[in-house]
Amino acid sequence: MLKAHRSPRAGSGVARRMRGVPVVAVTGLLVAGLTMVALPASAATPTAKVAPSKNLTNLKVVQVSGKGWPAGDTLAIVECNSNAATSDTKACNETLGGPGGIVFTDANAKGVVAKTAFTFVTGTVGDGTCNSKQTCYITLTEESSTGLHALVKVTVHK
Repeated sequence: MLKAHRSPRAGSGVARRMRGVPVVAVTGLLVAGLTMVALPASAATPTAKVAPSKNLTNLKVVQVSGKGWPAGDTLAIVECNSNAATSDTKACNETLGGPGGIVFTDANAKGVVAKTAFTFVTGTVGDGTCNSKQTCYITLTEESSTGLHALVKVTVHK
């Protein structure tokens, strides 16, 4: 399980809260150039897990799960290129469904996200590329104005 932490840099399982973010563009929540506010120490820190997360190939189906999310929240699973670690609002795929597209899931009453199938893609992802030479992320994102999310770095087979 990749645990979220409070660092402002992207990496495995990074969780952040962004205030005042419209829900219209789910991927905008991930990388919008907004002020990031650290989670209070008393807040649960959500986690995300992607299995497998290494040596992925095009159209590989992975399982995304998590825990520590607000109970009953709807979450989006999204694939992003290396620019997800910056303020690039176009770093993630914005299509619904299909390979590499946004897939929705829910946290249960205990904040647990059950394993959800997601089809990983290589090649063009958002405004960049996801391949063995570029960093790629699969994200679990809260679909609310808080924009709480966890980035999980994945690697592509060489």
